Amino acid sequence: PYSIMNRMETKELNMYGTDFNEPGVSDLYTAGFTAKIPLWMGGKIRIGIDIAKNEFKATDEQLKKTKDKIILDVITAYYNVLTAKAFVKTAEFALFDAQKHVKDAKTIYKVGLGVKSDYLRAKVYLEQARENLIKAKSNFEVAKRALNIAMGVAPSIDLEVDGDLVYKPYQVNLKESIKTALLNRKELKELKYRLKQTEDLKKLAISDFFPNVSVFY
Repeated sequence: PYSIMNRMETKELNMYGTDFNEPGVSDLYTAGFTAKIPLWMGGKIRIGIDIAKNEFKATDEQLKKTKDKIILDVITAYYNVLTAKAFVKTAEFALFDAQKHVKDAKTIYKVGLGVKSDYLRAKVYLEQARENLIKAKSNFEVAKRALNIAMGVAPSIDLEVDGDLVYKPYQVNLKESIKTALLNRKELKELKYRLKQTEDLKKLAISDFFPNVSVFY
């Protein structure tokens, strides 16, 4: 609906006190109200509603996709921490073994049952083991910071991560996995709604060539 207002200027004429060459001015206003109700717009209204519905559904799937990505990032970061933790333990065992090997090689060399090169080689292996342990601990700290970021926690907070990597065999049916992915992947659902929107936009463009019927009162 919309309103219309017109303004008119009228001349005041007084037979006795009016200069007919320059008469006075009086303002008159007329106002009106008109409502327009569309009866048929070539399908534009229905198409517009369908476009809005598909936009809502596509946005909802996009939100679900973002949530799934956050969950995946947190889980991935958690297992990266467990992996880095396992590497630290392995490096600690390797360092302990290298220290024992150096001690044994030194004893054998001193009693004349071994050669000096074996002792020196053991010392080199020990230094490598120490370096590997430092790298493993550094990677462990980096993995924990990455987990903090994935969970939205300040990187400076030191989290205690429990759990160990345990191998568990898992049988996967490829066809069933593909079927499940096609039914549940949020990206595919979003694309389906976007495709419907594209088809509706095409219909909307065609509707411009149809007549529009409206009622005025």
